[in-house]
Amino acid sequence: MGVGSEPQFAYCRRIVTIAIALITVIDDIYDVYGTLDELELFTAAVERWDIHYWLGLIQAGLVEAKWYHSKYTPTLGEFLENGLVSVAGPIVTMSAYLSGTNPIIQKELEFLESNPDFVHWSCKIFRLQDDLGTSSDEIQRGDVPKSIQCYMHETGASEEVAREHIKDMMRQMWRKVNAYRADKDSPVSQNTVDFMLNLVRMSHFMYLHGDGHGAQNQETMDVASTWLFQPIPLEDKHMAFTAPKADEFPECSFS
Repeated sequence: MGVGSEPQFAYCRRIVTIAIALITVIDDIYDVYGTLDELELFTAAVERWDIHYWLGLIQAGLVEAKWYHSKYTPTLGEFLENGLVSVAGPIVTMSAYLSGTNPIIQKELEFLESNPDFVHWSCKIFRLQDDLGTSSDEIQRGDVPKSIQCYMHETGASEEVAREHIKDMMRQMWRKVNAYRADKDSPVSQNTVDFMLNLVRMSHFMYLHGDGHGAQNQETMDVASTWLFQPIPLEDKHMAFTAPKADEFPECSFS
């Protein structure tokens, strides 16, 4: 619903939901349940399918598993270059495009497959917001260091300082994404740009107060219930939706 809420994107929502459900299972296998030997066998099996976008996600998961099992802490730069793929932003964007665009345009498809700057920066924001909400719980259960821990290890900073640094990085990345959005000569349609931006915006909500995806807190469930099941009373003169505070989403372009 966050990626494409308009009525004409019903099929897109179905496909993206299926993709995210499958991605979540695969992510848990790599992060929690699989041994390194099992993960290498699974990755090799998928590589034989020769499916480019899905394969990138699998390979990124294996990289993180190897880091974890070898007790290696990557630099923040290393982590982000791999993490923008492992967070599944590119594959969700591609799923949204293929299921929500009619007709599919070869030039646009090739552009998205080239991992352009717009997708690159958007997926990094997605990765960082995910880490801000989930890394504490994931580290406790046993998982690879995330961006916060990588920065702490690299610089000796405290967790508080590291979190502020990550937030500042996201602000800078949002400025780059917004500049691209304003480009009138973009090689992709506005719908395609919106799919990507909406995914990143949704991550700010989903991971604002912890992990609203993997561990559905009551606040997240209440909002979803409101969206889906509670009618908006027409006689109510007040707005039924309270906009996010500006300091919670400083660069997200909600207008």
